[in-house]
Amino acid sequence: MSSTMQEIPDEVLEVFKLPGLDGLTDDQTRGRTCVWDRDEVLTIETAVDLGERMSPLRGSTSLMRWFPRSCREHAATAAYKALFDHTTACSRCKAHPSGCPVGDVLRRLARGARL
Repeated sequence: MSSTMQEIPDEVLEVFKLPGLDGLTDDQTRGRTCVWDRDEVLTIETAVDLGERMSPLRGSTSLMRWFPRSCREHAATAAYKALFDHTTACSRCKAHPSGCPVGDVLRRLARGARL
């Protein structure tokens, strides 16, 4: 993977809430278009890598491997929501807002900054 694509650390990806597979197009599951906006075509320069995932399809116990990516705008919105959920439950964030590596990355992403 190119260093120009923004990659999010695994511990941060764990708090991102992604849409379910059942409503996504092939291009969204393959990372060609934004996982939240099927019309947003991604390039190596604009994509935010949301990590390889394994998820079941509706009505199946089989797992599907998929590769969600996002545009920066939608990644920022998802990071803001994840930051709210994370900081309300994280003792490190409650004690000192900049003392948690997960919270720090989510704050930067929510502002649309590169990591």
